[in-house]
Amino acid sequence: RGVVLLHSGKAAEALPDFEAAVAYAASPANLFHLAQCLRKLGKSEDAADALERAKLLGLKKASLHPLEATEFDLLVK
Repeated sequence: RGVVLLHSGKAAEALPDFEAAVAYAASPANLFHLAQCLRKLGKSEDAADALERAKLLGLKKASLHPLEATEFDLLVK
């Protein structure tokens, strides 16, 4: 649900879903989606922190869907 909201331009509505997902399971994918959402909300530092946690847990650009790889590039700038 969070991904659909995020890609529908409703990042503020998606944030609680991503926060709940990370609280339930802090997986690389969940943290990556949280980072995407935070970036879209203008919370660059928080987005960078979430992305760093995802990378520490094994997130690699190559493991992402091609459409998400573009988002990865935006986050690492």
